[in-house]
Amino acid sequence: SLLTAMVLDPGAWDVLLCENLYGDLVSDLAAGLIGGLGLAPAGQFGEGMALFEPCHGSAPDIAGKNVVNPCSLLLSAAMMLDH
Repeated sequence: SLLTAMVLDPGAWDVLLCENLYGDLVSDLAAGLIGGLGLAPAGQFGEGMALFEPCHGSAPDIAGKNVVNPCSLLLSAAMMLDH
């Protein structure tokens, strides 16, 4: 399956085009391979425009502790500048 192949060789793909449900599964797996959603940047590309944003989850383990990890935000900004 694709998810098994991604675990075995995550660098084999540059782009994956998936429907919403499957894209969510693939993106969660890919984020897990690099350490979690808090480290994953995101970019959506359309004709003549692009949107960049940090990926995020609920992070219940740090909720209410007034802490933040800006890695996803900074990586998304770097993607935007590179674009």
